[in-house]
Amino acid sequence: LSSWCTTLALDDESSWRMIENCPPPHSPGSHHICIDGVLYYGAYLDLGSRKLTKDHAVMSFDVRSEKFDLIKLPQGRATQFTRMIRYNGKVAIMLSGGFQSYPGRIELWVLEDAAKHEWSNQNFVLPLLADRNTMCQVFCVIDDDAGEFVLAPETLRAPPFCVLYYDPKKKS
Repeated sequence: LSSWCTTLALDDESSWRMIENCPPPHSPGSHHICIDGVLYYGAYLDLGSRKLTKDHAVMSFDVRSEKFDLIKLPQGRATQFTRMIRYNGKVAIMLSGGFQSYPGRIELWVLEDAAKHEWSNQNFVLPLLADRNTMCQVFCVIDDDAGEFVLAPETLRAPPFCVLYYDPKKKS
């Protein structure tokens, strides 16, 4: 049995179309990114289990082929990702937070092969700041060959306001 769902085509006619092979029941999360015509987003799966918590996954939707895919996350901490980014041209999930949550590091899981659900793990140790009580978050990632991170304080305080630029290849 095939499952069918509808998509709205925003072309000259703005018509609804039926597509085959819908995704499993899920609730989209707040993390999302589009890379090369594929929309990736965090999802909470509703697999009919009696668990209090739902399983986490990444869903993808190819805009050209109108095809959904479920991408399983690596077991463990990766299910607690805080952000989805483009890193070196690939979708990646990030575990980061204030330095008190993940002291002085950024943990990335980079999707290497969506069909095989293969992820690689990269960890970056950040240099110590003069004021260790400052909790920083990754503000953005500069997506080129270097994949630098721009960090900023989680909360704005009285001046001076600092923005940090971290190059993981130079570790500075």
